[in-house]
Amino acid sequence: MLRVDLSLICFLLLAAGLVQGRHVVREHCGDTPKCIETSSFSYTSLFSQRTLDQRIEDLNFWMKKVGAQVKLEIRPTEDKGLGVFALEDIKTGTTLLKASERLVFKRDAIGIRYFRDPNNEQISHFYEFPPLKITDERNQLIIALLYHLRHIDNSLFKEYLLSLPYNQTLAFLRFTDEDLDLLEGDEFLSSKLEGFKESLFDGYQALREVYESSLDVQQRASFLGSDTIPFGDYVWARYIVETRAWTYNGRRYLVPIADFFNLEPREVDFLKYHNVDKTGAATVSAERDFQSGEEVLESYGDNANWLYVAIHGFIPNLNPHECEEIPIITPDFFDQMSPSMRRIAFMLGMGFLHCVKREEWLYLRYGLYNSLLNMDDDEKKACAEQIEMSENQRELLELYLNNCPEKEWKETIVPSILMTISGRIQKYYDISRRIEEIPSDIQAKRPLLSVLKRYYADKIELLNGISRDLSQMDPATIYPRVRTHLELSLIHI
Repeated sequence: MLRVDLSLICFLLLAAGLVQGRHVVREHCGDTPKCIETSSFSYTSLFSQRTLDQRIEDLNFWMKKVGAQVKLEIRPTEDKGLGVFALEDIKTGTTLLKASERLVFKRDAIGIRYFRDPNNEQISHFYEFPPLKITDERNQLIIALLYHLRHIDNSLFKEYLLSLPYNQTLAFLRFTDEDLDLLEGDEFLSSKLEGFKESLFDGYQALREVYESSLDVQQRASFLGSDTIPFGDYVWARYIVETRAWTYNGRRYLVPIADFFNLEPREVDFLKYHNVDKTGAATVSAERDFQSGEEVLESYGDNANWLYVAIHGFIPNLNPHECEEIPIITPDFFDQMSPSMRRIAFMLGMGFLHCVKREEWLYLRYGLYNSLLNMDDDEKKACAEQIEMSENQRELLELYLNNCPEKEWKETIVPSILMTISGRIQKYYDISRRIEEIPSDIQAKRPLLSVLKRYYADKIELLNGISRDLSQMDPATIYPRVRTHLELSLIHI
């Protein structure tokens, strides 16, 4: 089949004035996987020439360069591609990697990056990018990755970059129209998939506009070797950033080798075992003990399953962070709340939607809601007047504890929440049934269907558990837990 570079078509049409702005991408790189299939990655031949053994050798070379603090080795795994294995026993908290600032892709270093001196492999120097006013942090990392690919022979990241996957793409781009039709009734996941597509197309258009408007023809020829940014190249770099970069304190960092640790969902604090210091150096520590020969795994943060479905295209086993977004403040409850009481609810972290898990804070939230709901007018007024005086969260919690009573439940929001959960379970059963009705030979050709089956099975199990817990909730035991929770919150503010 003839492969067409759609980014070139888009550019020519734009130059001819036939289509404008974001509609270029919409019209010729539409919202289906066909766009990705026909948009080639410019460096495919460069990547495909490398054998698996060459990739592994180069990555283990990079392991030493990036600053491995213990004996580690990259090897193939049974079902997760490449992984990092321990060559010695490792204790929890042991530093695994420590990458210096110059070996981390991050926002502050996008304008200036290290490159090899072509005359001396032992010397590196700075290369200053031409002025590109890129405001989106993902696009800053993407343009740096593409620049290094263009100048790969002189890049300090050569061995690492050429060992990255090149024939995969973001999961949300692999969903066919038929797959999306199956999701009817799940507005949440459908909207997330569509939102990621919109974000990708908008990001591509924004970066391309900056690139073409900021650099003249000669600069573009030197920078990426093309007048525009090929769409297939952007999709590859976006895949690398979305699936391999850390989100640390709201910022993105791509740390070579650290992105080869495979996933083991755990109830741990990501920031406790991953650190970026003031200089930009990054450190990774062991989240548990590992024996020599064992694959070293890590958590990827408190991500719910929908994110793994949309970005990675898989479901982790026993994800402790799986949750379901449930509207806790019902319309009837909201109508009963005065403006001051609404402010109290939101300042206490009680918004309309919560991603609900089966854990302690779920029941504390419901306890707070029911306390507010059952206050009489005088109690509401006294509580609101005190809360309004607070200037920060600490004062708010202290005033709430001292002035807002814990009330017996004459009314409760639990029945309406249970009704919402019941309706949600039925929708998920309907989606699961539609998937099961697809012939097995067709399912085999659409691998995302098996991911969706597991996704909805886990959802149904979670919601059934939450429903049982809420039905058995005892107000007499909730009140002490609510107060203890708020007092503990004060300690940590």
